[in-house]
Amino acid sequence: MPLTHLNGMRRPGRQFLHVFCLAAGMLLPAAATASVDSPFTDDRSPAEPGLTTSSLATQVEHLNILRERVAMLQSRQGLYHPGLLNAMNGLSEALISVGELREANNIVEQQIQILRVNDGLYTDGQIALVHRQLSIMAAQQNWVGMQDRLVYLSWLLERSNTLSDSEKINNIKVMRDWTRLLLSRGPRQQEAAYLFQLRDMEESALALARQTTTEPAVMQGLIYDHALAELNIALGIIDGSDTSQQLINRTQGLQTNNLRAPQRMTSVQDIEATYGARTSTVVERAHRTAMMRHFVLIKELESTLLPPTDQEAGDLTSTDPEAAAMLQLYLGDSVLLRQQYELRIGAMAGPDRGQSSTGSAHSYYQSAWELFLQAGYSSEQLNARFSCPALLPLPTFSSRLEDSSNDCEIVAGNRVELPATALVQDGIPGLRYQAMPGNSLMSQAAGISATINFNIGVNGQAARTRVMSAEPDSTSARIRGRDGLHDLQFRPALRDGKAVSTENASMTVFCLEPG
Repeated sequence: MPLTHLNGMRRPGRQFLHVFCLAAGMLLPAAATASVDSPFTDDRSPAEPGLTTSSLATQVEHLNILRERVAMLQSRQGLYHPGLLNAMNGLSEALISVGELREANNIVEQQIQILRVNDGLYTDGQIALVHRQLSIMAAQQNWVGMQDRLVYLSWLLERSNTLSDSEKINNIKVMRDWTRLLLSRGPRQQEAAYLFQLRDMEESALALARQTTTEPAVMQGLIYDHALAELNIALGIIDGSDTSQQLINRTQGLQTNNLRAPQRMTSVQDIEATYGARTSTVVERAHRTAMMRHFVLIKELESTLLPPTDQEAGDLTSTDPEAAAMLQLYLGDSVLLRQQYELRIGAMAGPDRGQSSTGSAHSYYQSAWELFLQAGYSSEQLNARFSCPALLPLPTFSSRLEDSSNDCEIVAGNRVELPATALVQDGIPGLRYQAMPGNSLMSQAAGISATINFNIGVNGQAARTRVMSAEPDSTSARIRGRDGLHDLQFRPALRDGKAVSTENASMTVFCLEPG
């Protein structure tokens, strides 16, 4: 699927992002710091601490010299002479270093135009410059401009005749990171477009990898990333807002009713009023279809786990029972996510979503347990390994149990402390935030934090929550933290292959404001 295929509120759920193990503060790296207003009220980055008047004057003088040099070259050689590129490069770097982002972006755009005039409209030389523009626009919080640059970058990659497939894949991975940033910080009305854009990028990267002799570990990562993109769409569908409606219209081939004002869908009547009579199952059908794509991609991982000599036999359980067990574990997680995020419209008892047990996911977990025993693990080792609930979806795929995370700690009072989680207020559940590609310019996000004590039932949902502390310590912050936790899904702790509840767990939840 081409990279340029970019068509685009639920809000009971909340978008949960990258898991951070906290130190003694509440600092979040790169684009996510709670309880701190964004320092970028305009397009200038904050001044570096400790700058003296003399050093500042030296920087200004240096900038003026670089500006004069570029102006002199333009007057001698013309506005579009290739000889300007090096001088403009130094000027843009100097401008970025002092926070003059608007002027820096204009200089980079001039460099792109020079390449377009001299080398052609879509050339590989522009790629690095577009990446620089994306960093600048992220610091400016120019989300619309970032979207435009991502589309342009996709055109450059599609038309490249010199980049290798691996280089194209690496570029797509960086574009994916920027799209994930747009999902967490960009305008909510573009959420569906970002989700489809993310999926198209993962499809393109996977298609390129299949054309080459890619290492199995790399292929596994690409397949799993594609599966996560499908999962994000599935979780966006069960939301009752504009994002859900746009996703359903696109995935189910329904026409958009532009005459109807946006509304939340919280009842069967709302759904039928939006999509027509006798269509109250459209949300469930669309959600199940998207989750089935996620399940099929997880199942596809089996072919990458088999050694080349055993590809025809296809018996992973005998050749590598531990890898087969891990695959069963991920398949069980897929089934659990599908079941537990299904809405229970009009339910008067039981959970608001999903089931009160692991349902059919239990058979996958039981099968995984038996395969782990076959691989040589003891029951005591497995019980200790799976004593912690796991936040789903897992961010990466691993074919070895020792490589998978086991993140929880028993602290005073037998309290099970889970890693802190950052989420975006009113976002899509299950969407993880990933570290940005080395962008030191990225601004910080405002938000709240809440430390919550709770139980995790055998269905992997939080229950009996109690907010222990919040920053700021207000009723609103406590409610936002509690609601964010309720929308997370865990794989419950396992004992002898069966799900068990976890009592007295705690987690710090960061709720970040978009924008």
